[in-house]
Amino acid sequence: MPAWIPAASQPIQLWLPASVIAVDAWGHPLLPGPLVAGTTYSVESNVQYIDGRISGGKVPPRSADLQLPADFDSRIKQLATEVTHQYHEPLAKAAALEHHLRTEYSYSFSSIFDSQGKTPLDTFLFEEKRGHCEYFASAMAMMLRSIDIPSRLVTGFSATQKNPLTGYYEIRALDGHAWVEAWIEGSGWLTFEPTAFYSLPEREEEPLSASQIDEYVESLTKADEALDVEDVSISRVLTEIWRSLTTLVLLIFSYIKLFFIRFWPMTVLVLLIGFALYFTRRYWQVGALKMWSRWRIRFYKPKNQEQALAHYLYHLQKLASFEGAKRLPGDDIHNWSDKLSLTFGQADAWGLLADVVNRTYYENQQVELKELKQLGMRAMLEMRG
Repeated sequence: MPAWIPAASQPIQLWLPASVIAVDAWGHPLLPGPLVAGTTYSVESNVQYIDGRISGGKVPPRSADLQLPADFDSRIKQLATEVTHQYHEPLAKAAALEHHLRTEYSYSFSSIFDSQGKTPLDTFLFEEKRGHCEYFASAMAMMLRSIDIPSRLVTGFSATQKNPLTGYYEIRALDGHAWVEAWIEGSGWLTFEPTAFYSLPEREEEPLSASQIDEYVESLTKADEALDVEDVSISRVLTEIWRSLTTLVLLIFSYIKLFFIRFWPMTVLVLLIGFALYFTRRYWQVGALKMWSRWRIRFYKPKNQEQALAHYLYHLQKLASFEGAKRLPGDDIHNWSDKLSLTFGQADAWGLLADVVNRTYYENQQVELKELKQLGMRAMLEMRG
């Protein structure tokens, strides 16, 4: 039995270690035998978008694309007519059916193995209203045919989960999927996704964004929620912990990648400026620190006397140390003010500040905050000569 080679819509080139390759009626490559596990191949496809949807080609529909089963439930046609009655164009009708199934029915993996190959549409549409992708795709295909729009059910793999860190779409066995193509006159076969669990196919035009990262992380846990698994064994708990950790690491690196993609010119500029500042710091560091202390003295708004004294003395001592008059551990406030007089030639404000320190801490006298502010400014100006 020929083996189907997974590829995107409308492949145009194939690199595969095989001597014989066939092509089916829809232009898809086939192998004469099964695809051996571990085989590596590359496919280049010409994915075209028409009316915002992926094109499935323009091979005219067959009579089978309008065929309905002999036991077709008339309620299905009635439902399709009700959903599409306000639309006249086939494309609008197909989109309305797609929207109806995506919004009025829920997705579940719970019956995917028990009902594989069986699609009781009447039960799905009118009773359960939940199921896996085969239910959704079969329902939409039959509803389209019931209102005279040719349709076909397509099976393959869903390539909607893109890893924002690697840039590759990740496709696993669990991504096996079924969807619908409808024949729209003038446009050909267009893709429709009636299953709400899966994202609608979109043209990839935007660069990496934060929303793409969030969507990828969300998709990693979405499948587990659909499985309705209640296993709480130790192995499952450990698996979930490991998965959460890897997801967190992926999220962090993805945002780092996003930052560099969006802001790499600014990043390079900041790094160059940073290196330049680091290697030239001996020429500007002292001046910058002096400016910072002066700014803190000039614009500080004191709230109480003790706090104001501590603030002014700290920054004034920093300024004095930059000017070569560092206060030594054994210097009291008066001895230090005398040293400042020798260094700068005048230190009247420093002497007054020394008196305020003694009155504040040892005599419990109050000094107006405005006066403290003026003394701090005068002491700063004295050190500037």
